Amino acid sequence: MTSIGAALLILFQTSTSAAPPPIEPPPTQRLDVSPRFLSQPNIQDLFPARALKEAVSGVARIQCVSTREGGTRDCRVIEETPLGWGFGQAGLDGMARSRLQPGQVNGQPVDSRVVQPFTFIAVGEVELDCAVDPDQNVSDCRIAKEVPSGRCLGARALRQAKTESPDRWDLARARNGRFAWRMDVHAPLADSPERTGQPGCMQPPG
Repeated sequence: MTSIGAALLILFQTSTSAAPPPIEPPPTQRLDVSPRFLSQPNIQDLFPARALKEAVSGVARIQCVSTREGGTRDCRVIEETPLGWGFGQAGLDGMARSRLQPGQVNGQPVDSRVVQPFTFIAVGEVELDCAVDPDQNVSDCRIAKEVPSGRCLGARALRQAKTESPDRWDLARARNGRFAWRMDVHAPLADSPERTGQPGCMQPPG
């Protein structure tokens, strides 16, 4: 036997002696028990740094094979909005760090497909300059600062001010009938420039 033939024989013997890869159930095979998550990382730990800093929200949907051992493989991004901010990769990282209870057929764990959505809601900071009377009634709020700017966070804060009450510590710092009201404000994806394609921000409805 030539050396090449011997090498091929060794390769064949090695490959055939290895454990065969897990076989996924056919798409038509119905699972008796669907896979479910046992642990997932905190969504804030996955948030892309630039998107978090600039208060950009996003979504991603990841499809994987949930393995019979409780892990995942062959993951891919099937939806990512907006593009270019790292939400797809964040979702992939989230799936890689997750543990699942595998799906079952006839009481036995099997490989199966799983699709998991990831929703990233960014939060910005707004400071309103508001008037307060001796009875602590708040009025005449104006946007003093919003971080980051240009994402309608100030307009949202003004809406929140109509239905929320300021922290008593903010009120305690009132001077000459006015005080600084500091708020954390969500930046939803629905009316963001990344989703609408419009420059700047869209005013929230209402």
